[in-house]
Amino acid sequence: MLITSAQIIRESLSLYRKQWKVLFIYVILFVVVPLGFIIGAGIVIGLLERFLEISRLFQVILLLAAGLFSLVLTMWVYVAMATAVHHLIAGQVPPSARRLLTEAKPLLWPMIYTNAAVLFLILLGTILFIIPGFMFLGWYFFTSLCVIFDKERGLKPLASSKNLVIGRWFMLAWRVVAPVTFFAVVVNLLQWLILIPLIYFARLSTWSPEAIDGIKDLVSTIFYLLLLPLNTVAIVLLYFSAKATPTTPSHLTPPAAL
Repeated sequence: MLITSAQIIRESLSLYRKQWKVLFIYVILFVVVPLGFIIGAGIVIGLLERFLEISRLFQVILLLAAGLFSLVLTMWVYVAMATAVHHLIAGQVPPSARRLLTEAKPLLWPMIYTNAAVLFLILLGTILFIIPGFMFLGWYFFTSLCVIFDKERGLKPLASSKNLVIGRWFMLAWRVVAPVTFFAVVVNLLQWLILIPLIYFARLSTWSPEAIDGIKDLVSTIFYLLLLPLNTVAIVLLYFSAKATPTTPSHLTPPAAL
């Protein structure tokens, strides 16, 4: 039987509570790895501006390239974190983050082109008509996990994801939306419970509006990062439940040979 949204929420929170130390490593990596690269790229661009005359267009191209590469680095960390989550769900001790990052390297290129293909199909469906865009989003939702856990290549992850979803699009969509929405609401409530007194005391201290906005952005970013592992646990739970649950009704399954 397919895991319910309530079970996903309950098991995700339980695993997060028990294994937060392991998951927090990846929260830090989500910040350090891309941010470190962006800072390094900014320093390089600054040096180029100082010692060489580079055009504004070239600066924009460098910044866009740095942004795209930082997305690739974020994807790299996500692959390692999803693998660690799978180990935790199975009751195993995951390998070190360094080892998982090393093992994730060969999956980066398949992750890039399969996600690019999914994005293209969703955009195409949305442009043609909004409904196909949502339909494609549901069909190909598990594409990345097919690459990560089943090591599939080419267009096979798209087909595998569609096979998992077809016939139960709304069931799976609800099991994605409900936990993610629940977690987002809870995290936003906690965020504002912290922000309200902080903003109150900041205004009493006559802080500038820019400083108050900075506090809001910092707290929001921290809570967003803390939410990432929780959502990852929920999606991985649903993926393996969908794989373990056949989509073909039992009464349509041919009987085994006698």
